[in-house]
Amino acid sequence: MATLYYLLHQGDNLRLFLDHFGINWPINWAETAIYPEYAFLRDHWMSLARQEGKSKTQPTALGRSFLISAFTRLSMSSSVIEWAQSLSISHFNLHFAGRGSPGGYIYPGDWRVECYGPSIRDAGGQDSDIRSVYLLKASFHARPDLVIHLSPEHAIAVEAKLESPEARHPRDKFDRQVLREHCPIIQDGFLQTKLYEWLLDAVMGYSHSRAFIVRAKGEGANTRTWNSVMSTLDKATFSLLKPYQLQQVTSFLPKEGS
Repeated sequence: MATLYYLLHQGDNLRLFLDHFGINWPINWAETAIYPEYAFLRDHWMSLARQEGKSKTQPTALGRSFLISAFTRLSMSSSVIEWAQSLSISHFNLHFAGRGSPGGYIYPGDWRVECYGPSIRDAGGQDSDIRSVYLLKASFHARPDLVIHLSPEHAIAVEAKLESPEARHPRDKFDRQVLREHCPIIQDGFLQTKLYEWLLDAVMGYSHSRAFIVRAKGEGANTRTWNSVMSTLDKATFSLLKPYQLQQVTSFLPKEGS
């Protein structure tokens, strides 16, 4: 993935890459940026704590504003939003994370469905509200291999696989069972790329697309093989690679005479 990240910064490779996936958005070069191991929500949450002068990851006023805004953006039930707004920090943490810490809002990635599931139902919420909170929590752990920002509001999540299949969240079977018990409309969790779509669209409000790269037998909507991706890029830029990177790239290209 580091090699692809490097190549996308060279020549016209980014445009060729996007065209290969059928993404025809214009490139604003002044605003375009490519981020590896994109962990925006985690970093944003920590930045809220830093803005409040806290050394930990538990912001107070800024954390509250972010969470209520997120619940609203996710179209959660008005009764649930009003209930969440009425809670003190300590009670909010107790209902969502099972710990009544009063020092600041607990990192949403540590929330527990066995805590917020029953609490949301008691507040008049539905399965859809529990699903939204779970996906918000899971989005804090989402780390696409690459995210390409063509502008501050337009993003493409890139996930690349060599041998392993696409992951499913929750990854642990026991966690999926607990989730189903508290939210029956969720059966087998969510595919990794679907979680990224949720992160970019519902949570962050971006116009988004995705690119999924697999070893073989994966051609389809927004899915391409490593072979086809590397064959699409400008071969002249391969001369800029280090020997080990070039060896990696050529392993994906069709053999001469094949």
